[in-house]
Amino acid sequence: MRNFLCILLISYFMVSCDPKDPSANAGAVQEINLQVLPKVNGLEAKVNQFYHLKNGDSILFSRLDFYMQGLSFKDKSGKSALLDSVFLFSNKSSTNKLSLKSSSLPTTIDSISFLCGLGDLTNSLDPNSYPESHPLSSWKNMYWTMGSKYRFVVLEGNIKTASGSLIPYSFHTGLTYKYTANIPVSITLNVSTINLYKLNLNIDRVFYPSLGSQVDYKNNETQAHGDAADGPLTDKVALNFSRAFSIE
Repeated sequence: MRNFLCILLISYFMVSCDPKDPSANAGAVQEINLQVLPKVNGLEAKVNQFYHLKNGDSILFSRLDFYMQGLSFKDKSGKSALLDSVFLFSNKSSTNKLSLKSSSLPTTIDSISFLCGLGDLTNSLDPNSYPESHPLSSWKNMYWTMGSKYRFVVLEGNIKTASGSLIPYSFHTGLTYKYTANIPVSITLNVSTINLYKLNLNIDRVFYPSLGSQVDYKNNETQAHGDAADGPLTDKVALNFSRAFSIE
């Protein structure tokens, strides 16, 4: 009987120390990495190259820069981890990767959210006070004026219609035109592996959103730069932009 109890105790400690036991990772430092990628109709999009839209037209971007702030990872219970630093995506950068390492990261992530733009406090700061490499630096060419502050999104390029005509577009959002992206996901992190995911900006959805109003570029909805007259189009682009992200 004594030998049987000893075997049970040994078995218990072996199981409780097994690293495969989910409870063994409680409070462990988790890490998640996001590679931000522009895409058009599921294809990874590169600067100054045309890609087909669903209606037979084609699109290219010549410049794509945008801010993200307040990146949050949440599970269904409400547990969350926040990366509050400012991230600037630029088509001129070769990395465009976000990384968060924290013991507060949920093991199972059910939603990812972030502001497509800058918070009011951040937007009020002086771009000349930052070194050249900082995302808020004046060197990044994302600042308008003292009155209008930062541009949140800069998206420029051309659309080639099926008939062959070329339509240039230029969208610069800023001021109050900013929305939060909320992306439902199903991600389970593992402390023993590198958790790398693609955060796709689907440029075609800025023009043809699955939810929202289309940008009617064939009827002059091609220019929005923060002027009062541009307000409705700037707002439409900002909203569509926030809904154009997906995770894989």
